[in-house]
Amino acid sequence: MTHRCNENETQSELVYDDLSDAPNNTCDENEFSDSSDILELSDVIRHRRNLSKKYNISSESEDSEVEADEPIIEEWTNEDTFPNLEPFEGICGTTSLQRNCSVKEAVDCIFGNEFFQIISKETNRYYLQNVHKYKAIPKQGKWRNVSCSEIKNLFGIFILMGQIRKENIKEYWSVDPYLATPIFSKLMSSNRFEQVTRYLHFNDNTKMNENSDRLYKIEPVYNYLIEKFKTVYTPHQNLSLDEAMIPWRGKLKFKTYNPRKLTKYGILVRVLSESQTGYICNIEIYCGQGKKLQDTVTTILTPYFGYWHHLYMDNYLIL
Repeated sequence: MTHRCNENETQSELVYDDLSDAPNNTCDENEFSDSSDILELSDVIRHRRNLSKKYNISSESEDSEVEADEPIIEEWTNEDTFPNLEPFEGICGTTSLQRNCSVKEAVDCIFGNEFFQIISKETNRYYLQNVHKYKAIPKQGKWRNVSCSEIKNLFGIFILMGQIRKENIKEYWSVDPYLATPIFSKLMSSNRFEQVTRYLHFNDNTKMNENSDRLYKIEPVYNYLIEKFKTVYTPHQNLSLDEAMIPWRGKLKFKTYNPRKLTKYGILVRVLSESQTGYICNIEIYCGQGKKLQDTVTTILTPYFGYWHHLYMDNYLIL
């Protein structure tokens, strides 16, 4: 069957798919002041209606001029035409780890001493800047500077709290034989835990201004981890680009709402991952500051340009 259309005829149209992960405009305007920025997704997503189109432009020679009114002939076929793909030129695998490394070696490779030094430094700085604002708690004792080893223990406690659920924080240090979990008191005392978490910080507040990014408070550790994700491991050829939602119902200016998702409230994240293992190669958090989707996609993909990766993205073509 042959279908004729004019050269200027639009071949596809902008649509919004009910199954899309993109947020929509059904959120409460009073609760989310930046929800209008999310609607930019529909302006840059073009639905590919038919992947089996084959276009043939009739011409007598390559040098002949095609008149403006000459129609373009579309030939519809049931067979897919596969493009000529360049061979993959990337070198896959870990860059600084042995194949049979231990869990501790793998963790140390990503969360090195530099990571914990950033947190301990900013926590101690925040204490000096705000000690006069908080009422001293006698039972917690005199403040002493937080060390890297204490920050490691603190993060270990946070992870264990996600695995062992109790009614309140105090119960993790309970000496009741029916409730006791000795590992917590071995890592850190209850008073020291409250003292450190009160002043836990990741960046210098005194350098923050009205032009600072909305992720300023976590910027040092966020940038550190992103750089580690990109350098510790080199992905294989097949990559997946998708959106993810980090559940969050607390107070946050760039919190998003999507009634079509299982997790309706949360932080929207664009994620580039390896299809084979699910390893996260790069991410970018949506902050509702007017950055266009195509700019976000370009930023995420830039470190992997030139290696001829295969990129998979649901059923959408991002222009």
